[in-house]
This record gives sequence, C-alpha cells and structure tokens, in this order.
Amino acid sequence: MRYILSSIRSSEDYRKNTQQFNFSDLLFSMFLYVVVLVLYYGLGKVFTAKDGVLTNEFIFIATGIVSLIAIAVVFLFCYFRNQKFSTIGFDPTHAKISLKYGLILMICVTIIFCISAIMSGTSFRRDIYSVIMWLFYYLIYIAFVEELIFRGYIGTRLYGFFQNKLLGISITGLLFTFMHIPMQMLMSHMNFVEYVSNSWGNFIFIFLLHYIFQILYAKFNSILAPILFHFAWDYVQWLLF
Repeated sequence: MRYILSSIRSSEDYRKNTQQFNFSDLLFSMFLYVVVLVLYYGLGKVFTAKDGVLTNEFIFIATGIVSLIAIAVVFLFCYFRNQKFSTIGFDPTHAKISLKYGLILMICVTIIFCISAIMSGTSFRRDIYSVIMWLFYYLIYIAFVEELIFRGYIGTRLYGFFQNKLLGISITGLLFTFMHIPMQMLMSHMNFVEYVSNSWGNFIFIFLLHYIFQILYAKFNSILAPILFHFAWDYVQWLLF
C-alpha cells in the first residue's frame, strides 16, 4: 500500500510549481473554461448544420481551427500572467521519464484493446488515409489540446489555489467531464436533460479517467505521459471498434 501511495503522489516539482497560483489564476482558468465551452458548442452547431454533407475532412479542418484557438488562448494567458511554459506541463526536468511511462502505457493500452478486438472478432480499419488523418486528430486535437487545457492550465491553477488538493483535482475533473456535453449533445440531437440522462455512465468513466491523467501529470510535472495515454485510449478504440 505504501508503494502504491508513493507511486501516485505528486512530485515535489509539481507542488512547488503550483504554489504560485492565486485567485487571479482561478479567474483566468474559469474564463478559459468558458471559452472552451463556447468553442465546442459552436463546433457542434457547425457540425449539425452540415449533417447531410459532413465529411471527415471538414471535421478535421474545423476541429483544427478550434484547437488552434484554444491552444493560443492558453499560451496568451501564460504570457499575460508572466508564467513559464513549465507551469502548463513543458518542464524538461522529468520529460524523459514521463515520455517513457507514456509510451509504456500506450503500448499496454494497444495490446489490451487489440486482444479484446481479436477475441470479439472485430476487424481493423484498413484505410491508410483515414488511419493517418485520425491519428493526428486524436493525438493533437484531442489528447494534446485537452491535456494542455485541463491538466496543464486549469488543473495546475485549481490545485494551487485550493488548500484541499483533492477538491481542486475533483473540480477540474467535473469541468473536464462537463466539457464533453455541448458538442456531443448537439451531435446526438438531444436536449441537455436527455443527453445527461442517457450518458451518465460515460460521464462517470470520463471523471475517473481524469484522475489517471492527473496522476500521470503530477507525478512528473509533465504533459507527455497523459497525452500519450489519452491518445492511445481514444485512437486505438477508434482504430479497432
């Protein structure tokens, strides 16, 4: 038990890194969250407006534009607050070991999902063009962007602001979970109540995944491991299922 607890404990670098954040950073985090919700709600409106002619290429380009805007806002906030990029996960100190753990987890996830697919008789996607395009999509537009926003920016600021660290982590998890509602709700052609009542199990799962992403980030004060694990989790499922 002691080994397990020590293995998931936040690193000293992470704790020191988050001590600088105050109420202003909390406000910036909440503003970023509102921006993200608006961006993804707008993306959902665009996608549903083009339902009949919605192509993979259009999804890729539109999501890319939204992703670039979100990334730019994060870096602009760091600039305005005079905060180093190490405060959003780009700390080189433990980057190599974070990358190592991320690659190991990526391989493990791939093996587990492949075995499951083989046992269930699921076929692999064979369209090379789509496989490469969606690899980039899940790696950059999903894994990188979401980890940058929620574990890199919002998560660190809330962790630093709240005295109760579990509270800060949990609030970030709720924000991360609810972020998935606007666009998916529109794409499902449901209202808020209908979508939430039909998707509550998935919300619990996303909330729990947040804790894994948070542990990987805080353990090495690096964004690399959670990005790779997040990417593998989403992409391999698309690739196989």
